[in-house]
Amino acid sequence: MIKDLFAAFARHAMGLVAGLLSFALVGRVLGSHALGAWAILGTLAFLLGLADLGTSTAVQRAEARGEPVDRAFGLALASVVVTGPVFALLSLYGLPVPALPAFVVALAGLCFAYGFPARALLLVRGRLADLAWAKSGGAFAQVVVTCATLLFHRDLVSPALGALAGAVVELWWVLRALRRVEPGLSLLPRWAPGARAIFAEGAASLVLNLSVVLAVRIDVFVLGRVAPLTVVAAYGVAARAVDQSYVLAKQASAALLSRIVHGGERRAQVVTEGARALGVLVASGMAALAHVGPVLLAAWVGKESIGEATHVALALLGLAASIAAIHDIPASALSLAGKTPWAATRAIGFGAMVNVLVSVAFARAYGAFAVAFGTVAGNAVTCALVFAASRGKEGPVLREIVPPVLAAATAAHVVGFASARYATTFPLAAAAALVVVLSGFLAALPFVLRASPERVQEPA
Repeated sequence: MIKDLFAAFARHAMGLVAGLLSFALVGRVLGSHALGAWAILGTLAFLLGLADLGTSTAVQRAEARGEPVDRAFGLALASVVVTGPVFALLSLYGLPVPALPAFVVALAGLCFAYGFPARALLLVRGRLADLAWAKSGGAFAQVVVTCATLLFHRDLVSPALGALAGAVVELWWVLRALRRVEPGLSLLPRWAPGARAIFAEGAASLVLNLSVVLAVRIDVFVLGRVAPLTVVAAYGVAARAVDQSYVLAKQASAALLSRIVHGGERRAQVVTEGARALGVLVASGMAALAHVGPVLLAAWVGKESIGEATHVALALLGLAASIAAIHDIPASALSLAGKTPWAATRAIGFGAMVNVLVSVAFARAYGAFAVAFGTVAGNAVTCALVFAASRGKEGPVLREIVPPVLAAATAAHVVGFASARYATTFPLAAAAALVVVLSGFLAALPFVLRASPERVQEPA
């Protein structure tokens, strides 16, 4: 389990490094206007991950049942080839981004999406090390090509070519690893008999993935239609920092998946403890970002890319991430171990709808505040619905999760507010962020140690 956890962290860390370096290069070399356009293009590549229509989940389910995966795998590839260009065209319509970089990024997104079924199969086979190597190779190629092309062509085409190079290298590496595991599996798209059943099996996953995209990535698209690219850049920098920090913290919960599935009577305890730990970690980290984050982000992408939208996004998106940390693991438990995955999907879907409605309705009048507040409102709705669906003796206990998270957030914000005036340089801001996070941990410690007796008692 430790090896798999390390591989999961390494896989995400490589993508994180490539994304951070690309953002920094675009912001410092091409300016805040280009950085805003790049934030939109990055969201486009992420959206193309929906092109498999959820059929990668059908591949995993077929593997889990011990059935041949060739039909679901070929259909997943065909779905990407057919629907990917359609997703790209619909996403780009009306957005203020240059055509050539958008086309190159769309190609990169399609390459990434074409590898989705292979990644799903390798993941369920436990080949996390192969996935980590593939991500490392892609990240290295992206950074090298981006730096090299920026030397000769200072335009958004350069980071777009870097993204394409990274996607191609990662796809090649993933398919090569899959070829070693499944030498007889065709890597070409094809229509499969029984396609309706395969699409039906992936429907819940598609709705869930769509909801996650709407909840996490739609902000930049909405803001890009009503605000200048400089505002999009300032917002996008903060959104990327919050998103990547949350995903990195969430990697620690990967080790809980098997315990959730096979936990039996201890499942509620596992979910409660996991949600409590993730909530404390995220709440403390988001408090640090809210108070000293602007200094750290200015050192990352340059001061000209930091604006009022950055401060608004760090505060509100940090709050939204803290709420998400409370319900994230319970939602996973509801999806994996519940009677049907649709209970969690409905909760996340309704939250995403609230997010989009609030963002679209008020973005023109209130700009960055509206789209960030929409994320807060959507996550709050999702949290309420997840715990309502999990109610019962086998569900997580909300009263054991919220108090330590609130204590950590309160202490971290107090310390963050007091230390912000001294965090004027990158080293001081980094040190202040560490102190803020540690203060949150210390404040939550009494609640964590005081566990409920009926939750920790082992069965006789």
